[in-house]
Amino acid sequence: MKWNLKGKTTSQGLIAPRVLAQGSIPVLLVATGRAVSFVSDTGESIDAHPHVTVSLGESWTYGPAGSDVCVTHYFISAYGAAGRARNRVLPVLPYQNCAPLRTGAEIQALIDGLAPKIAEAVAMCGRLDEIFADAERRMSVASHLKGECNTRTGYESACAKAGVAAFSDQEITSSYGVDFGDFGFPEYSPETVVQIALARHRKTALEGVSSFSVQ
Repeated sequence: MKWNLKGKTTSQGLIAPRVLAQGSIPVLLVATGRAVSFVSDTGESIDAHPHVTVSLGESWTYGPAGSDVCVTHYFISAYGAAGRARNRVLPVLPYQNCAPLRTGAEIQALIDGLAPKIAEAVAMCGRLDEIFADAERRMSVASHLKGECNTRTGYESACAKAGVAAFSDQEITSSYGVDFGDFGFPEYSPETVVQIALARHRKTALEGVSSFSVQ
């Protein structure tokens, strides 16, 4: 099966979306913020097929001398087949800044340097169900340890059992992230998700004590 860009892009940017590698799990180069589609020679959409995307981000500046565009960041994602997992996208290499790149040679050198991470992403495509199931199993410990967070000693013990660092009660009660942060997998590691969940259980217990004391 061979994959091709569907239609033509009209952007004047530096990034020309294209297929970097064919095969059972194709690798695609895309520009962040620009919607493109890829199809197989049999008409199948890439959305229904496991694949890897290398996303490069462009930055535009305008001034008296004209406009300037350069690549300033990149990230790599692994996609499973549609319907195989509740969340089928795994960030293999999170958002990374880079020195401004303005030439095709500089951009290609960046892509070449990402080869190990691209290979890692390709290998992960066939294991997304396993990876997400393992993450859910590891994160479920937070609900099992909820009752231990009623006391400071219990909370610290729960964190130790889960293998995460405990926050101080002051950090918990004053943390914006504990109150309002959106911590979920795969944007955050299972350990971070558990750490925040236990801190929230502890905060609930502290608020209960505070409310009881006021009464």
